Amino acid sequence: MIKNFKWGELFASQLRRNIASGIGAAMLNILIGLASYPMYLHFLGYEKYGIWLALCTVLTFAQMGNFGINPAVSKLVAEAHGRNDTVAVRRCLTTAWLAVGVGGGAVFCVVIALRQYIPHLFGVSGPNGQLMSSLLPYVALFSAGVFIVETLNAVLVGLGRMDLESYFRIFSQAVALICSAVLLAKGHGVAGVLLGNAIAYVAMLVLSVVATRRILRSRLLTLSSCNFSELSKMLRFGGWVFGAAVMNMAMSPFNRVVLSRYVGIGALPIYEIAYGSAMKVRSLLESGLRAMMPEISRIGSPLTQDTLRRVVALQGSGLRLISRLGAPLYAAVILLATQLLQIWLRNQFQAALPLAFRIMLLGSFLSLIGVPGYYILMGLGRARTCFFTAVIQGGFSMISVGFVVLLTGAISVADVALGALVGMGLSSAFVLWRIARLTPAYNPPRIPASGGGVPFQALPEPVVRVEN
Repeated sequence: MIKNFKWGELFASQLRRNIASGIGAAMLNILIGLASYPMYLHFLGYEKYGIWLALCTVLTFAQMGNFGINPAVSKLVAEAHGRNDTVAVRRCLTTAWLAVGVGGGAVFCVVIALRQYIPHLFGVSGPNGQLMSSLLPYVALFSAGVFIVETLNAVLVGLGRMDLESYFRIFSQAVALICSAVLLAKGHGVAGVLLGNAIAYVAMLVLSVVATRRILRSRLLTLSSCNFSELSKMLRFGGWVFGAAVMNMAMSPFNRVVLSRYVGIGALPIYEIAYGSAMKVRSLLESGLRAMMPEISRIGSPLTQDTLRRVVALQGSGLRLISRLGAPLYAAVILLATQLLQIWLRNQFQAALPLAFRIMLLGSFLSLIGVPGYYILMGLGRARTCFFTAVIQGGFSMISVGFVVLLTGAISVADVALGALVGMGLSSAFVLWRIARLTPAYNPPRIPASGGGVPFQALPEPVVRVEN
């Protein structure tokens, strides 16, 4: 499929399984999404489903309370796992759980304090506003629980078992769909969807705890070795990731708030279906490439000539894979977008969907081009560069949407989709530019055969570092 490149020579067998499981999980996730959107619209309608999406927006904002710790946990655990240091892995998990526990408690208090004001932010009032306000405390509690589960999943990724993390996540999504369907059929409405997702996360927590204990062959927590130094490492790396997450998460909630206020709460499902479906198509290739980051962290400490050559090969092969598989896939979906949406949604089809979906598809493809370089930068510790990537994507998207509102005093779902496209395209261009600037460092002078594995010292600055 990809000439002159053998995946078996580049990756260990476990990493190949991680990549394959990521792609397989993405395919199953698409199937679950195909079933979930029509189900929610059938039982809830566009307006009530819009209430659920507004609550999900609050949940998205609440996730900022983890301070970007999870990617830092995956990186630190991967480095400790490469040294076979089980004590360091337990110390990292314990410290992370204490930190996100504090963050989760703070998020809960903030949401409770603002529960009367949040519905007004979305322009929701009357019975729908009361419903939203009554569910916000449970959303805040659910968010705190998600912190704990996702941190443990980050440990699994760092231990090189992203395949298990993918299986557990897709299993939990299936549980959420089934439980939500049963509760919706019994008339529990939006509250039933929230409860179904909570049950799914409990199931994922149980599976992750069992799997992590078996891998470590010891208890998970070690309170006696928890220290500030470990937390400082997480926050130094996670701080930039946190900033990037803030920008990434701000884009979609900002778009939802604008649409809710200027178009109406019923426009949120149109945006969600267009954006979510486009990102699911993107995930078919992106999910597998996600395994690159912890693997590069593991093999990149210390950094050697061999590591640099692998990074170069991975970047080129990722782009070739995207061009040869991703481009035809996107072209087919863009061409058949109207027909596919009509077959999928049937009576729930809206005329505004095809155009918004096509724009989002093009934006997600532009974003996909930057994925290999993004995970390379993360694995090499270039968290600051990844932060600027998110700033470009979220910033230009919001600026574009705000510019349309200021000029016309109105907005449409297609306008919001076009703003997202601009941000995604510029973000990928920035990643490719940064990788191009690093290319001389990735192609060092030839060294004698006996010198293989010697750390590379000729770079103008350290490649692997935690940036302040």
